[in-house]
Amino acid sequence: MFRYALICSLALLSLNSCDREKEALPAYLHLDSFTLKTESFQGNNIHLLKAVQVLVNNRFMGSFPLPCDIPVIVEGEAKVQIQAMVLENGSASVFKPFVNTTILDTTLNFSPLKTTSISSIPIKYRTNAEVVWVEDFEDLGSTLIPNAGNNALDTQYITKTDFSLEGKFNHTTNALYSRIQATDSFKYYDLRSFSYFSGFPINGTAIMMEFDVKGSDVMQLGLQRKSSTGEEYVPYIEVYPSPDKWKRFYVNLAYEIAGQPASNEYRFVYTVYRQKDNPRVAEIYLDNIRLTYLK
Repeated sequence: MFRYALICSLALLSLNSCDREKEALPAYLHLDSFTLKTESFQGNNIHLLKAVQVLVNNRFMGSFPLPCDIPVIVEGEAKVQIQAMVLENGSASVFKPFVNTTILDTTLNFSPLKTTSISSIPIKYRTNAEVVWVEDFEDLGSTLIPNAGNNALDTQYITKTDFSLEGKFNHTTNALYSRIQATDSFKYYDLRSFSYFSGFPINGTAIMMEFDVKGSDVMQLGLQRKSSTGEEYVPYIEVYPSPDKWKRFYVNLAYEIAGQPASNEYRFVYTVYRQKDNPRVAEIYLDNIRLTYLK
């Protein structure tokens, strides 16, 4: 009798285990890339959105670099929300949500062991995203101007050059080219935004500066802060040399602007540094500047 009961119990456990395994068979969500749609006042659609944050039926699934295949324990229709993420402030590995863009909110159908794909995730800037500054040099004008203290032998001008961002957006672009002569004892060259900007949120809301850069030497992005007590230059991040390929940066300026007086005004400064004791010319290309925050 005992042996019979034991056999029955083991059989039930086995059946229950099989049921659980059957219930746990995942479906897969494949995500490949983003498509950014912009209005004319928001600049072009060039981006480097390399990761996603995903919710399925309001359950947080995690953050994933693209492309990715995400296992989901769901069958039939499910609500899916996808947020774009970027490498912020020059990080090589830590992704942060790019909150100035919309979240894709859609319904997808899932089947166990089958893959549901979105090959190009459509997003745009939020309607409450304030676009403060856009500069892509395509009109052959520049809202970046040289500092009056630059060496007169150095120069900058807009020129046509090949553009490619990790194999995408391949085209010929107008970019701002800056050149420091080998004989320049100053060893730096400042480019400043023509205008001062103000009205930024000071509560920690993300203030995102996007730009593309290619160059032989270090470039520093800084802020020239004007307050009621005067002006002060604040260095922010340094971009290391990348002479052969374009790199895109997403810089969150909130870490400097948060907590400052709301009346402050800011100019943004791109400084090219020629490496010490290097006799050659220093060259930097700059393109596709965009500055946004949420109102």
